[in-house]
Amino acid sequence: MTGDKNRYTIELLIDYTLGLTTVEGTKRVNEILTTDEEAQAHLHTIKEMVASGMEPHELIEMIQPSTEVSEEMKKSSLSWIWAAAAIAVLLVAGFLFFALQPNFDDMMAEAVTERYPAAVVRGEEDAKAHEAYAQGNYELARTLFQSSTSENPEDRFYSALSAMYNNQYSEAFDEFGDLAYEDHAYKRASYWYGAICAIEIDSCVYAQNYLAFLARTQGYKADEARALYKALSYDPCAEKD
Repeated sequence: MTGDKNRYTIELLIDYTLGLTTVEGTKRVNEILTTDEEAQAHLHTIKEMVASGMEPHELIEMIQPSTEVSEEMKKSSLSWIWAAAAIAVLLVAGFLFFALQPNFDDMMAEAVTERYPAAVVRGEEDAKAHEAYAQGNYELARTLFQSSTSENPEDRFYSALSAMYNNQYSEAFDEFGDLAYEDHAYKRASYWYGAICAIEIDSCVYAQNYLAFLARTQGYKADEARALYKALSYDPCAEKD
């Protein structure tokens, strides 16, 4: 593997390891692994690194330079696997010096108690609803937002937030879902809070899909989405769908 093809394969293998590939992507990985010994070695290394706690962008940075090894090493896939395993062991030892990442329950507790900042309201429309939200009166804010005829994505987003903070997770999930598929400033936040609500109503397939969208790119809650996606894979919630 060389150049762009090499990087594409590595990114595909990383997505495969994290469970982020589509059906077609998984099929493509299986085809590659059938005949490509170098890809097999990369997959082994990636799994070791993921187990050590590395993030996707760190994996690409670590794996990509290591593909430019000598021709002599490329001829021996077994030697490469042993070398990769040795590197992985060193990485695991290094990570043991750091505190463990928060577990699933801790991450969820933080996510549902975190309060999204209030909006800066410039007009009269729905000003009282936004004011109630800013004061933490989410029940009143929800009532006021619902009585409005505004189709403004900002108002709808804060209405969904108010519902979520009132523990109306099912309603909030539906509204965040609608917002997530529209283009506006609150799109990524809608995916994040939609995932949180999905977990609360035990709809983990939706949660994983929303988190995967955020995890693939840098931006709002990308790191948190990767961590929560990984934790969700080992939580009983994942078995309920």
